[in-house]
Amino acid sequence: MTRLYLYAAGITASLTILLTAAAAQDAALLKQAQEIFQPLPKDLASAEVPTARERVELGRLVISRRFTELTLVRKRSVCSSALTRAMLLQC
Repeated sequence: MTRLYLYAAGITASLTILLTAAAAQDAALLKQAQEIFQPLPKDLASAEVPTARERVELGRLVISRRFTELTLVRKRSVCSSALTRAMLLQC
């Protein structure tokens, strides 16, 4: 029974060390990224290309349509492969 407690303590200590090391790496990576990249401005409009409500709506429409198309392609692919498998099983 004592061995079980020792194993559990060893595993807990190992996981703690691994998680601490991972957190330190994440913090270092975040610092490096913040040095390289700057935050995006709140308003991306410029004098040549002002932000208009119509452009924003058009962008949303294009993105949502593209997402819908990708979803449908995936569904067709899954259905097609399921149908193919079913047909092969019948042979």
